Amino acid sequence: MDYGLVSSILDVYASEASLQDYEKGVSVWIESNAQHIVKAGKECLSNVQMEDRITPLLRRLAKQGDAFQRLIYSTGKGVLGWRSAPVREIIRYEDKHQRLVGFKEAGNTYRGSLKRSVSWPWDYVHFRLLGKDDESGYGTSLLQNMFRDWRSMTLMKDAAL
Repeated sequence: MDYGLVSSILDVYASEASLQDYEKGVSVWIESNAQHIVKAGKECLSNVQMEDRITPLLRRLAKQGDAFQRLIYSTGKGVLGWRSAPVREIIRYEDKHQRLVGFKEAGNTYRGSLKRSVSWPWDYVHFRLLGKDDESGYGTSLLQNMFRDWRSMTLMKDAAL
């Protein structure tokens, strides 16, 4: 498999998916009838530098099927920023009705002095491509369908050699 080609395809996909709207001049925006919601949403998007981060975020989402962002927030001030969280180190916790309870990231404790192992549900933003399986709670990579064909092609090439 030509990793350069796959990488280029992911770059083009992310670039196309994050194009700015002609009329709005941004890639991501808030729509609501309540102007205070629009104002708070715009401030949040500005604080997380969404316009600068949307393309790499979409690329990671297409590649892995999931992307986690840990929110940095303060009571009374709202969302101040966010940081990427490694997909492989995060476990999603749901109740028996598949409602989100929280997340656990390896090596982190949550809820201030309570030192809990599971975060509040709003501590992370979980972007995911549900794909064919909406039961798992995790996303599906856009590249998943190619792995079997790639493995077959690799085996045929090795056999031919």
